[in-house]
Amino acid sequence: MGGTQDNRIKVLFFSAGNAVRSILAESILNRIAPSRFQAFSAGSLPTFCLDPHALGLLRDLGYPTAHLRSKSWTEFLGDGAPRMDLVVNLGSFLPLHPLPGAPLVVEWQIPAPARCALSFITEAHAVYGQLEDRITQLAVQPLRALLQIDETRAA
Repeated sequence: MGGTQDNRIKVLFFSAGNAVRSILAESILNRIAPSRFQAFSAGSLPTFCLDPHALGLLRDLGYPTAHLRSKSWTEFLGDGAPRMDLVVNLGSFLPLHPLPGAPLVVEWQIPAPARCALSFITEAHAVYGQLEDRITQLAVQPLRALLQIDETRAA
């Protein structure tokens, strides 16, 4: 981050394909609490393309989407990668290789929307609602002490 300090809590939302749930979650947290959190997303088996219906849902709700992309969790292993404080697993198998910094891992079992085109949009809206409820609760929690975040740490 160019030598600037960023004391936001860094959260990685993790799912299998990183095409729907984790992308929705990343967008929601970055909108709800951008001064306190910085959200990212990744997948164990990323599709490397976002679901067009999920993108449409985000656009309809006024979210920016140009910066979103499906990516592998391995992007968060390198020296220049942000150090995560919290990993929220949305129902995928986490990699055996731990992320740097030993982030706290929590499990939110939120099922992926069915791939059936007729029900996908309805299910994606339901998943969005579940994620928004949980993320809203997460955003008001006093997490800094629990995560043992140093107030002076640089990104």
